[in-house]
Amino acid sequence: PPPPPQSAAPNLSSILLPHHHHPKKKSSSGVYSRPSAAIERGSGFFVPGLEGSRVRILFGILVLILAFVNHVTAPLTELNTSGQSVSEAVAAFYGVLLLVQAFSEVGKERGF
Repeated sequence: PPPPPQSAAPNLSSILLPHHHHPKKKSSSGVYSRPSAAIERGSGFFVPGLEGSRVRILFGILVLILAFVNHVTAPLTELNTSGQSVSEAVAAFYGVLLLVQAFSEVGKERGF
């Protein structure tokens, strides 16, 4: 079959939008590609300068301090001694684990 006849008048879209120009599609590599977008979407928190190893150091120290405060201020009775000891040990373990991860990350960043 013969090709359809082409009109002599130019197409309005071909005048306004050349063939090589296509509108860009918005691509997102993730929620955290732009921190303010993450905050707008409720996907976490962002504090400028407090990223990576610094967050782990901060929270590792905070966990250890709060576990210590909990230990000092908890009343010593026979009913809560074993449960209290287990929870304090778990908190201390994860606080130390956060610090180990942070210092490992610092070592990678600085090339050790």
